Amino acid sequence: MKYLLLMLCCISSMSAQEAWVQKKERITYGRMGTLTCPDPLNCYVFGDVIGITTIYKSTDQGNRWELIYEIDRRAAGDDSTFDIFEGYALDSQNLYMTFLWRVALEKSTDGGKTFERIMFDEISLDETDHFFGISMYNSKIGAGITNNFLIHTHNNWENYKAVELKGFKQAGAPIFFVDSVTVAVLKVYRYSHDFVTFNIETEEWSDYNVDEETPDGQYPKVLGEICFVNESLGYAAGFQRTGVNQKSKNIIWKTTNRGREWELQLDQLYDPHPFGTSDIAFKDELHGMALSNPGAIVETRDGGKTWKFIDIPEGPGGSFSADLAWAGPYALITGYGYGGIYRREVSTDVTPQSVSKEKIDIYQTSDELLIDIENAAVHRYGLQIVNLYGMVVHDKMFPSDGSHLFMSVQLSDLNSGMYLCRITRGMHSIKVRPFIVVK
Repeated sequence: MKYLLLMLCCISSMSAQEAWVQKKERITYGRMGTLTCPDPLNCYVFGDVIGITTIYKSTDQGNRWELIYEIDRRAAGDDSTFDIFEGYALDSQNLYMTFLWRVALEKSTDGGKTFERIMFDEISLDETDHFFGISMYNSKIGAGITNNFLIHTHNNWENYKAVELKGFKQAGAPIFFVDSVTVAVLKVYRYSHDFVTFNIETEEWSDYNVDEETPDGQYPKVLGEICFVNESLGYAAGFQRTGVNQKSKNIIWKTTNRGREWELQLDQLYDPHPFGTSDIAFKDELHGMALSNPGAIVETRDGGKTWKFIDIPEGPGGSFSADLAWAGPYALITGYGYGGIYRREVSTDVTPQSVSKEKIDIYQTSDELLIDIENAAVHRYGLQIVNLYGMVVHDKMFPSDGSHLFMSVQLSDLNSGMYLCRITRGMHSIKVRPFIVVK
């Protein structure tokens, strides 16, 4: 099988920029809740207001969104105690919703087409309690934390067991699985970053990590959200009150052993956004973002060593951000009110200054696209293949030794059609060439 690579005319060289591009206007009825992407191609936004629940889904990395579920709970006979608190997607088939004023779940095993309500006997009668968070280890094993109970299942909530917290009355979210039988929860909800674990088999509680002692006269550092990049590497976002005009520091931690130890990555007050970080998501081991409330984003491209503010979309409802996730190479964000859904994209324009630093050749063999960079700067280079729909079908980073870099892409996985090959250095596109694959 042979491939024909047609190099077309060079694209005009202009300034390369990243920008937030609105992919959907406000969700029906105005409010968006959880934004989550269980894999690079499937993303969901859960929304609920005045008793109407909506779920939107994207299967092309956040570029297009489709309403897949909608229910008017008032018409169905539900009352306000069933306002949605959080949406959770384990994968493209298993979706879950928790409620603001009930310990209850709704689960879908058919990708959001239908939902089944799960109640927890007398625990669900308490209209002042709810799941602070749930976590699924797989499609069978899961757990959730409430004010008074840790509730776990071994068969996707067909049956459950509730464990009274007793000595851990203040335990809460975030919640995550250390392994298939060990669940970790915060020891003191919204007042620490100290975790305890519960062993489902032995039903024993244990200390998991110990946070540093808070100096006299200071407020504790509070952990709010966790993002695990792989089985061991994770990042967490939170805040620390300063005691001055309700201002809080932005706090971000890093763990390399699944939360047993946390290394402080960011500890700084940012004006005019002095209210701490509320959500965090990472594309890979190095590139991540965190929401700094209200209406700001901090970004790292070196694994948390350095952080900087980037722009945030300004929608009709203002710049207040709601939730954040990664869909493959794209960062996605939702905005409160009329903000809509945005995706951060890189233009295909390049700067003459950056191109002149490197000599870049793009050519082919019988089954590969080959990129040869001479006089390579001491940077990590990126190679992206984009199809006609704007979807990134190949995305990889390559380190350079500062002199020469050779990259290759197998064409056997690509369908016939036109594509763009984009070479990036840092935040800039330095070479963009269209090509056609013919099989």
